[in-house]
Amino acid sequence: MSIQKDKIEKINKLIECEPANAKLYVQRGNIYHYESGYTLEEIEHNGHTKEINGVTYNNGYAKAIDDYTEALKLDSNFAKAYCDRAAAYHVLNDNDKAIYGGI
Repeated sequence: MSIQKDKIEKINKLIECEPANAKLYVQRGNIYHYESGYTLEEIEHNGHTKEINGVTYNNGYAKAIDDYTEALKLDSNFAKAYCDRAAAYHVLNDNDKAIYGGI
Protein backbone atom coordinates (compact mmCIF):
# COMPACT_ATOMS: atom_id res chain seq x y z
CA MET A 1 0.00 0.00 0.00
CA SER A 2 1.31 3.45 -0.85
CA ILE A 3 2.02 5.97 1.89
CA GLN A 4 -0.72 8.19 0.45
CA LYS A 5 -3.35 5.43 0.57
CA ASP A 6 -2.27 4.52 4.09
CA LYS A 7 -2.67 8.15 5.23
CA ILE A 8 -6.10 8.39 3.61
CA GLU A 9 -7.27 5.16 5.23
CA LYS A 10 -6.14 6.37 8.65
CA ILE A 11 -7.95 9.67 8.23
CA ASN A 12 -11.06 7.84 6.95
CA LYS A 13 -11.12 5.86 10.21
CA LEU A 14 -10.77 9.06 12.22
CA ILE A 15 -13.61 10.65 10.25
CA GLU A 16 -15.79 7.65 11.07
CA CYS A 17 -15.13 8.33 14.77
CA GLU A 18 -15.41 12.13 14.50
CA PRO A 19 -17.57 12.97 11.47
CA ALA A 20 -18.07 16.57 12.63
CA ASN A 21 -14.33 17.33 12.83
CA ALA A 22 -13.70 19.79 9.99
CA LYS A 23 -9.91 19.60 10.44
CA LEU A 24 -9.92 15.94 9.41
CA TYR A 25 -11.57 16.77 6.09
CA VAL A 26 -8.97 19.45 5.42
CA GLN A 27 -6.17 17.03 6.27
CA ARG A 28 -7.56 14.43 3.85
CA GLY A 29 -8.15 17.14 1.25
CA ASN A 30 -4.52 18.18 1.53
CA ILE A 31 -3.40 14.63 0.80
CA TYR A 32 -5.53 14.57 -2.33
CA HIS A 33 -4.48 18.09 -3.28
CA TYR A 34 -0.74 17.88 -2.76
CA GLU A 35 -0.02 14.19 -3.18
CA SER A 36 -2.45 12.87 -5.77
CA GLY A 37 -3.38 15.87 -7.87
CA TYR A 38 -2.43 15.72 -11.51
CA THR A 39 -1.01 18.61 -13.50
CA LEU A 40 -3.13 20.06 -16.28
CA GLU A 41 -0.86 18.37 -18.85
CA GLU A 42 -1.42 14.98 -17.18
CA ILE A 43 -5.17 15.53 -17.22
CA GLU A 44 -5.13 16.17 -20.95
CA HIS A 45 -2.77 13.26 -21.62
CA ASN A 46 -4.16 10.59 -19.28
CA GLY A 47 -7.78 11.64 -18.92
CA HIS A 48 -7.81 11.65 -15.09
CA THR A 49 -10.93 13.74 -14.61
CA LYS A 50 -14.10 14.10 -12.56
CA GLU A 51 -17.12 16.30 -13.15
CA ILE A 52 -18.52 18.45 -10.32
CA ASN A 53 -21.52 20.67 -10.98
CA GLY A 54 -20.89 20.53 -14.71
CA VAL A 55 -17.18 21.40 -14.43
CA THR A 56 -14.48 18.79 -15.11
CA TYR A 57 -11.58 18.61 -12.65
CA ASN A 58 -8.71 16.21 -12.24
CA ASN A 59 -9.35 13.46 -9.73
CA GLY A 60 -7.00 14.52 -6.93
CA TYR A 61 -8.06 18.14 -6.94
CA ALA A 62 -11.76 17.26 -7.26
CA LYS A 63 -11.55 15.06 -4.17
CA ALA A 64 -9.66 17.80 -2.33
CA ILE A 65 -12.31 20.39 -3.25
CA ASP A 66 -15.03 18.00 -2.02
CA ASP A 67 -13.26 17.62 1.32
CA TYR A 68 -12.60 21.35 1.74
CA THR A 69 -16.26 22.03 0.96
CA GLU A 70 -17.36 19.43 3.53
CA ALA A 71 -15.10 21.08 6.12
CA LEU A 72 -16.74 24.43 5.38
CA LYS A 73 -20.20 22.92 5.82
CA LEU A 74 -19.09 21.84 9.29
CA ASP A 75 -17.30 25.10 10.14
CA SER A 76 -18.03 28.09 7.91
CA ASN A 77 -15.33 30.12 9.70
CA PHE A 78 -12.50 27.69 8.89
CA ALA A 79 -10.15 30.02 6.99
CA LYS A 80 -7.65 27.29 6.05
CA ALA A 81 -10.39 25.34 4.27
CA TYR A 82 -11.25 28.44 2.21
CA CYS A 83 -7.58 29.05 1.37
CA ASP A 84 -6.87 25.45 0.44
CA ARG A 85 -10.01 25.19 -1.68
CA ALA A 86 -9.10 28.43 -3.46
CA ALA A 87 -5.60 27.05 -4.13
CA ALA A 88 -7.08 23.88 -5.66
CA TYR A 89 -9.39 25.91 -7.89
CA HIS A 90 -6.46 28.15 -8.88
CA VAL A 91 -4.33 25.17 -9.97
CA LEU A 92 -7.24 24.15 -12.19
CA ASN A 93 -7.37 27.66 -13.68
CA ASP A 94 -10.85 28.23 -12.23
CA ASN A 95 -9.86 31.66 -11.02
CA ASP A 96 -13.39 32.98 -10.44
CA LYS A 97 -13.99 30.24 -7.88
CA ALA A 98 -10.49 30.70 -6.47
CA ILE A 99 -11.09 34.42 -5.94
CA TYR A 100 -14.67 34.22 -4.69
CA GLY A 101 -14.22 31.19 -2.45
CA GLY A 102 -15.77 28.63 -4.74
CA ILE A 103 -19.28 29.88 -4.12
